[in-house]
Amino acid sequence: MSAPFAAIDIGTNTVLCLVARRGADGELEILDDACATARLGTGLARTGLLEEASLERTLGLLEAQLTRARALGVERIRAVGTAVLRRAKDAERFLEACRVRLELEVEVLPEAEEARLGHAGAVGLGRPDAVVLDVGGGSTEVVTNGGSDCLSAPVGAVVLTERFLGLDGAAPLEEGGLGALVAAVAEAVSCFPAGSARGKEVVLIGGTAVNLGCLDLGLASFDPVAAEGHALDARAPARFAEAVAMTPLGERGCFPIEPARHGILPAGLTCIAGSLRRLEADRARVTTRGLRHGVAAQLGADS
Repeated sequence: MSAPFAAIDIGTNTVLCLVARRGADGELEILDDACATARLGTGLARTGLLEEASLERTLGLLEAQLTRARALGVERIRAVGTAVLRRAKDAERFLEACRVRLELEVEVLPEAEEARLGHAGAVGLGRPDAVVLDVGGGSTEVVTNGGSDCLSAPVGAVVLTERFLGLDGAAPLEEGGLGALVAAVAEAVSCFPAGSARGKEVVLIGGTAVNLGCLDLGLASFDPVAAEGHALDARAPARFAEAVAMTPLGERGCFPIEPARHGILPAGLTCIAGSLRRLEADRARVTTRGLRHGVAAQLGADS
């Protein structure tokens, strides 16, 4: 059994820290799986830059996760950044702050590497026909061919909310509301090959997907464990996007979703709905696994 190691995924909306070790059978043994809503990408749609408050908030949450991981005996850490750090013009400012203040080196993954590791983390090896759909805060990816092929659309839960619905109480950057948001997603995902998921297994990863699973199950409260592996009709995301969007923000606690996603979930669900429609999928399966599991598996193989 190996010593514990940590895989950290820094995204547009969340920071995820998975602590694991390689068991005697060679499989990953998960010791801790922490999620924090950092919203590092707040303001990115407006300025292309990281907001100071978002940067500081993310650093604070990262520091807490590092402390927690090291208390579990972690010495080896691989931290990776995704769309938010590929897109931000001043990403180096955040990377330098991580180096100096946290003694943490963050690797900004190219899209292709993120796709490969995300596919491996979501479905494992030996299932190249599975189509993985990853909706994040800043982008939406379709990953096929065992993770070697990836197409990315520049739409995600945070950036779309900021554009069309208003993020964290701020006015939207563009007019049109949910209707304009749906149209923007349809246009963006037109880069995906039409009908490419027909007859194939489709796996949904990311926080939006897990919240969708809880909604479709009709749970009393958010429960990611219950959502794991849940299969749903491809028409469900659009239905829930409209239901949540039409409910006043202060009343969305009636849904089994994370409070931190009350504002951004309609946009994320619309990204899933538009993508599944373009891919012509009939059904999809939710998983709580993802990029961090792929990174951790690679760390385990090297231990």
